[in-house]
Amino acid sequence: MIDAIVYVSYAGHTKRYAQMLSSKLGIPSYSLKESKKNISKKSDIIFLTWVRAGKLVKLKKVRSRYNIKAIGAVGMSNPSKVNTANLQNNNKINLTKEKFFYLPGGFNMDNLKGINLTLMLAMKRSLTKISESRKLSLEQRQMLDMLNTNKDNVKENNIREIYSWYMRESKKK
Repeated sequence: MIDAIVYVSYAGHTKRYAQMLSSKLGIPSYSLKESKKNISKKSDIIFLTWVRAGKLVKLKKVRSRYNIKAIGAVGMSNPSKVNTANLQNNNKINLTKEKFFYLPGGFNMDNLKGINLTLMLAMKRSLTKISESRKLSLEQRQMLDMLNTNKDNVKENNIREIYSWYMRESKKK
């Protein structure tokens, strides 16, 4: 059913989820770069990637190369219906073709460089300034907390929905 897990990782959170899934499901995982050498075009895959400004990194490129059966979006925030719906809309996820999962990743300012560092420092300043003049929403408080303290939310328990989906799909074949 699934030939491989293909992932794009910036700070290592997505790679760790790919390795966990690979081990649990017994299918290989490859970075996008490695996948080009190891699996053929149009292979059925689970695609894991990180979220940057509401967009799933390299999704368009991976869609053009592989047949994505499921997408795991790894982001900084905690899972929520609103966040998941926004990601699905922003990235044109066709839920009849691509099963969608949100996985809480983490954040470490020390891992950032270039534009990513600049953007996150600007976000931190903005949220700090807002917090001085008015009350932050729960999501804003969580984001500011994440920006102020390095967090790692990668846990095997977070992949249970993908695992369950895969097991159900495997039985259908």
